[in-house]
Amino acid sequence: MPAENNEYGFVPTLSSQAGSCLTMANWEAAGIRTVAYRLDDLMMKPGQDALENLDDIRSYSAWKGQIVLNASLPPPNREGIYRFRSVYDGAWIRLDRPTLYKLVAQLKPDRVILPEGSDGYYQGDLSLADFHQLAERMPCLVESDRPAQDAVSGLVYSEGACLSILDQQMAQAHQVIEAACQCPTCSQQFTRAYLHHLLQHTPLLAQRYLVQHNCYYVQQLLSRFHLRRP
Repeated sequence: MPAENNEYGFVPTLSSQAGSCLTMANWEAAGIRTVAYRLDDLMMKPGQDALENLDDIRSYSAWKGQIVLNASLPPPNREGIYRFRSVYDGAWIRLDRPTLYKLVAQLKPDRVILPEGSDGYYQGDLSLADFHQLAERMPCLVESDRPAQDAVSGLVYSEGACLSILDQQMAQAHQVIEAACQCPTCSQQFTRAYLHHLLQHTPLLAQRYLVQHNCYYVQQLLSRFHLRRP
């Protein structure tokens, strides 16, 4: 296991639908040290009123490690108001800059990413190839929901490639996703064939195993490049 360092590594988005597939213990078992909550997600659920009544973000999250509050909202309109639609009912949610900073102060995260961005912090819909490129450039925190989203869709990472566990050929593949992987899924010797079957018949359980694998894989990828540096 790489040395403890909160300034590099993979950062999953726990406030997303895919990110909510795992328990905090599941994330820890996947080697995750830092997690992110997006402010726009939190404004939708649990909502602004609930956020303003929290003592801090740890009153909402049971995560014991570093918590990033990602407040990199869409660009404001001419009046300086940030606007985005709720994915639940389509209603517009509006947030001005004073309220934004008030919420940040209220939640007291370990790190905050403001709309202006932050040096040494990358985020986005990053493919596996993107992660490889970032890992070679510099050690940093890299936030993306893509590994978890891919896993929920049945796409798994192995030896630099993205494979579909739902491919029919996987039904006869009696090996783990990746032989050298020590993620909770591969460590339990769950084969590709088993996960192929499980995703079709018990999808929520299968998705948990696949999310753990993908996120562990990306975390180890970033850690490996970090440890090679002088």
